Amino acid sequence: MTSPAVFSERQLPDIRFFYHDLKNEPLKIVYYRKAQRIWTELEITDLGHYQDNYVERDVGILADVFFKLRKVMWTAHNLDLFYYLSLPHFCLDATLKITKVMLHQIRDPAMHLWFESSIRGDYVSCGNLRAAAANIPLYEIFYTNDHLSHIIYWDMNNLVHAIRCIARNVTGSQLFLS
Repeated sequence: MTSPAVFSERQLPDIRFFYHDLKNEPLKIVYYRKAQRIWTELEITDLGHYQDNYVERDVGILADVFFKLRKVMWTAHNLDLFYYLSLPHFCLDATLKITKVMLHQIRDPAMHLWFESSIRGDYVSCGNLRAAAANIPLYEIFYTNDHLSHIIYWDMNNLVHAIRCIARNVTGSQLFLS
């Protein structure tokens, strides 16, 4: 979509306006014909309606996958995925359950103070600090002479949270050495 006005277009744009960014090639005719068939069979009225339909189906598929994963994890580990904020958190509990390792609360004041002094906060950074602004036609401020740009943040595995959960509960086999 190049501008908000495009959502009002009443027909599917020509195939030359479609491009596969990931493969860096034009759209294949078979996929364009599929889009035309969907437009006709679902009685799509404009590109806004087409996008709404796409998003609805995409979210439905994602929900199906998540519920299937929830069922698989419940069957395998008897743990409900909905109670976890992240997959690493779930994996930690599943590992502890399978290995039957017990983590205990820290009772030694010296160990508690050591962990407390190690707290650095919740900010993790890899690489250089950079500042950026997205340049997308749908935004109020759009620079037509600049290339399109997007800002994406990917939290790959939530390591900070997982490490903090472990550090909060580890005792037993860990000893302070003098």
